[in-house]
Amino acid sequence: MNRSYADVTAYFAFSTPDNWKVTGQGEPKPVTDISVAGNFFQMLGVTPELGRGFSAEEQRSGGVVLVTHAYWKRNLGADPRIVEGRSR
Repeated sequence: MNRSYADVTAYFAFSTPDNWKVTGQGEPKPVTDISVAGNFFQMLGVTPELGRGFSAEEQRSGGVVLVTHAYWKRNLGADPRIVEGRSR
């Protein structure tokens, strides 16, 4: 019956650089993640610079990755075709 909140979200930021590895080109590279609830970005009122947020199915399955702008530039060559799984 609490009417103080319009919505709630969650994130889990307790990660280490070696708990995930990116593979596909050369040696696997360690990365750090922050897992978030499906409504995380919507609740904050932000949208991805490129691409889109999580679909309802991805919210259930956890089947999407968003990367930071810096990571995209440094590790993915700032290639806009990377967005939504389009390869080089």
